[in-house]
Amino acid sequence: MEILIPLGLTRLIVVPQVNHLTERVEYLLQKVLGPGYEWKIIRPAENLDERNVLREKKSLEMTRRINDAFQDGDHRAIYKGLMKSHPAYGGTLWTTEELRKLLG
Repeated sequence: MEILIPLGLTRLIVVPQVNHLTERVEYLLQKVLGPGYEWKIIRPAENLDERNVLREKKSLEMTRRINDAFQDGDHRAIYKGLMKSHPAYGGTLWTTEELRKLLG
């Protein structure tokens, strides 16, 4: 948002990492950016391996547990929630080891 807002960018092209499923990317874009943005997802490839799909579905479920409480586009509240919950950002909802076990 530190780039999008100052530059007035509202139409985006998103190229996700191969292991990030489109469903989760769409959810996160809608949740973080909200209704004032448009985007197109371009996928050179998508990892549809069974293990990756299962991990991504679990990750989406956990992401929704945290972020569904926030209004779409409220990126400041979502950021604060991430800082409290995700171990990679100092959060304490799960430890890194618990997160690895949950996601497989």
